[in-house]
Amino acid sequence: MVTGTVNATIKAGRGKNELCYILAKAGKELKRDMETDLCGKNPADAGSSSGARKLRGYESWCSTNTSGGAVHGSTHVVTDATQRVFTITLFKAVLQLCFTNGGEPDCVIVGPFNKGKLSAFAGIATLYRDTAGSKGQASIWGAADLYISDWGEVKIIPSRFSRDRTAMVVQKDMWSVDYLRPFKQEKLAKSGDSDKVHLIVEYTLRANNQLSSGKVADLTTS
Repeated sequence: MVTGTVNATIKAGRGKNELCYILAKAGKELKRDMETDLCGKNPADAGSSSGARKLRGYESWCSTNTSGGAVHGSTHVVTDATQRVFTITLFKAVLQLCFTNGGEPDCVIVGPFNKGKLSAFAGIATLYRDTAGSKGQASIWGAADLYISDWGEVKIIPSRFSRDRTAMVVQKDMWSVDYLRPFKQEKLAKSGDSDKVHLIVEYTLRANNQLSSGKVADLTTS
């Protein structure tokens, strides 16, 4: 909601229409919330007259190729357990489970702390990369973006929105975000000298086959 006075005021560094600016910020905030839910451990909820429907997050979907983070029956409730250090043994065990069950994971999504842990694993493709420069020198990179295992290559993707205590081993083409109602802005009735708009979106995480992917859960985060 934006008042007529605010809309008419000239702001330094941006356009005159404050409502458009606030909607752009709200859209970014909404997408960040969506990514948190899509990556999370939340079970599905059909909703009721007093509560909204809720999607099932990635951690709740993954119930087979897992290490830690037990998923319980038809409720798909994830139970966290004692945290342990992220090791190459845990990681390779989940990669092998995915391969055995027919999956071909191509990326692993990790939080900031365990991205550092994974970068130190044996099996990183290279820590050297050619760069353009006057002397043609190579740069040494302190981070890993590709892991080569006995069961294929996976790209390493750091995430601010997944739980740092869980490394998600993902075959991307087996997952999608499906929309019942895409992003839409709707104007609401005016309230005095104010304009009101709300953003609507209905979406869910679709798992074509959860056996394709996996997770290493219950990891330390500090």
